[in-house]
Amino acid sequence: MVLALLALQAGIDTQIGIILESVVMVVFCSVMLHGLTAPLIGRAVARREPAGATDVRPEDIRTGPVG
Repeated sequence: MVLALLALQAGIDTQIGIILESVVMVVFCSVMLHGLTAPLIGRAVARREPAGATDVRPEDIRTGPVG
């Protein structure tokens, strides 16, 4: 968006319509793609358990100075 606005500010009038339409479509498609795939990727990541991960209970967590 910034680059399209800089082109508009610079006075590139010959193809500014095509530039702005292209930028709007790219931004729209990017937002749609990220919005549709984010829940899928989030669920896939949530199902994975890191190597060596163990269940930690609240009573196992110590507070205070380390040492």
